[in-house]
Amino acid sequence: MSGSGSSDDWKYRGTGSVDSSSPRRGVGGISGGGTDGGNTKCDIHEETPLNSPVPTVIQKLHPGDLLTLELQGHSVVAVTSNRERAGSITFRRLADLLECIGEGWTYVAEVKRVSGGLCMVLVRPESHP
Repeated sequence: MSGSGSSDDWKYRGTGSVDSSSPRRGVGGISGGGTDGGNTKCDIHEETPLNSPVPTVIQKLHPGDLLTLELQGHSVVAVTSNRERAGSITFRRLADLLECIGEGWTYVAEVKRVSGGLCMVLVRPESHP
């Protein structure tokens, strides 16, 4: 055998953290900021691409624009202030997001960049119960 460490070491390299028990590094810095008694599970700050982006909608978006996240069936969709669907949200913390929305948290997706058919957004809380 060569090298040291476990065969899972590769999972922990890169811009994000696979281990949810350790502080997250990456977009938005380390999440949380409260005490252990706070609900850090719902304090989601995650950069992700919009899935199934609507080209005629995302071409009008600019960095800093805020999209409201709403439940439509079992999907989380991002809508503009004009109520146009921009795309959907699916990322590794989707289960937490759905649970927290059910608990009364609201979220926005801040447009970070638009390039061709790609729209990157930062999902973050807007308000909480």
